[in-house]
Amino acid sequence: MYRIFGSLSLFAMGLLIINLVIGLVGPDYNALSAQYREQLRIDRDAISAGEAPPDEAYAAMREQVLSAQAHVRLHMLLGILATIVTVLVQSVGVTYFIGTGRWCKEVVETYALDEEWVRRSNQVKRRSFPWAMLGVGTALAIAALGAASDPGTLGENTAGWVEPHFWTAFGGTLVIVICLRFQAKAIARNQQVIDAILAEVRAVRA
Repeated sequence: MYRIFGSLSLFAMGLLIINLVIGLVGPDYNALSAQYREQLRIDRDAISAGEAPPDEAYAAMREQVLSAQAHVRLHMLLGILATIVTVLVQSVGVTYFIGTGRWCKEVVETYALDEEWVRRSNQVKRRSFPWAMLGVGTALAIAALGAASDPGTLGENTAGWVEPHFWTAFGGTLVIVICLRFQAKAIARNQQVIDAILAEVRAVRA
């Protein structure tokens, strides 16, 4: 299980880091959108005044916005994927501890083993849960701030959410990496408990 969780964690971290880089190198979509909307307003005023709108300026601005929009769409889709994968990986860790905790209790009761094994397993489980919840909450916070900074929502202050989204994504990625690392270590410690229980079971059967 440790190797499986480790592989899933590396995949999730890779998605997060790649998407962070994509977001950093992308254009300022909020600024371009604001300029595009202003150009549309100028064109509408020109049409209302009976003047021909500046078609060249409109076409150039539209091309820039569409290019930025494609980049942002990639960033958003990859961000959604990274969030889903991160939450799923954290959930795998939680599910693992729920299942193995029950297994340890039943095996100890069945073979009349030392209750200390159950206590150790539960202790490892209790220590791992806060890290899992922190990782899930951080991933959701990054996604929520990213949505708040999207000018496509037609919000009044989407540009104001860009910097909070950036710093949350930067710091949050580091937090998620730490959470996954602590969970992986907890799984390794719990596996040691399981191995010890199995060794005692084999001794009893022998």
